[in-house]
Amino acid sequence: MEQPLVSFIIPVYNGEKWLADCLQSVVDQSVPDLEIIVIDDASTDGTPQIVRSFADRDPRIKILVNERNSGHAAARNRGLDMSTGRWIATPDCDDTIEPDFCKILLAEAERSGADIIKGRSRILETDGSAHETPRQWHEDIMSKSPLCFNDDWWSAIYRADKIRGKVRLHDEAPIAVDLLFLSEAISLPLKVACVDDIVYTQVVRANSVGAYRNRPLKKIEACIDATASILQTLNERKVYATDPYGYRVWAREALRRLGGFHRARKEERETALAICAARAPQVASLIRCEYPGIKKFLMPLVLKILSDDRLMPARLLLFRSYDIMKRIRPLKGH
Repeated sequence: MEQPLVSFIIPVYNGEKWLADCLQSVVDQSVPDLEIIVIDDASTDGTPQIVRSFADRDPRIKILVNERNSGHAAARNRGLDMSTGRWIATPDCDDTIEPDFCKILLAEAERSGADIIKGRSRILETDGSAHETPRQWHEDIMSKSPLCFNDDWWSAIYRADKIRGKVRLHDEAPIAVDLLFLSEAISLPLKVACVDDIVYTQVVRANSVGAYRNRPLKKIEACIDATASILQTLNERKVYATDPYGYRVWAREALRRLGGFHRARKEERETALAICAARAPQVASLIRCEYPGIKKFLMPLVLKILSDDRLMPARLLLFRSYDIMKRIRPLKGH
């Protein structure tokens, strides 16, 4: 059998409300040479019946069933291991892709020779409003650093022989697995190209917004663990020297995660603040980059406050100021 052009890897757990729309958007692709791997992560609703009904009509669909729920990352890794396509696509089971998703991204792959091809997304909010990911994101990726690609990972395809066996999602990470994957893949390094076409529709669910704004303490800690792991990987690969701008993007993301206490439940915010303050020295000690302009003088002071426990009152004041700013600027996204 000839190698498929694209392998779609779609993990799903109890996705009966939206899975059919996702699968339909994949099977309707204008490029037919596909492999569609659905990993049923021990669903207890009608998900198995939906997957089977599609598979009975379309031989391109392969079903993997987990006997117990293993989580998003482990399920997607299983699909990655089983995939045979030349390119990898990673849509979420509650989103949809445009009919020309593959056609547009593969055409740019042929033109540019890049290893990762990214399109733009349409985001449907819970109130029915819609907006698109900014073109500026792509301009930054192409003109400043590929490491500016630090979100929206599902809107891209990945050259399989550069990913398979080299980059995996972190099974143990309960959150930010996409950030871990992206930072490790791009810093191999892999070449990234972008197209301005809208190729993906991301649907924000009410429960995901609630989880974003009322994050459990374990997930707040997990976010810090994830960004610390990313910095360790970038440090090992000396990205601070080879791509200082891209390194600063991820260092800023790590510092932002230290402010994650503002997403905690109101009654747990003080505990979350204490957790973030206690973890700050670990993150600050990993940051290796120089900063231009006024930040060249400001950031060493910030890092000193974050890393020296004798300056804990100043650290808490810094964090509380960040919290006030976040209260003034409403949270958006999921």
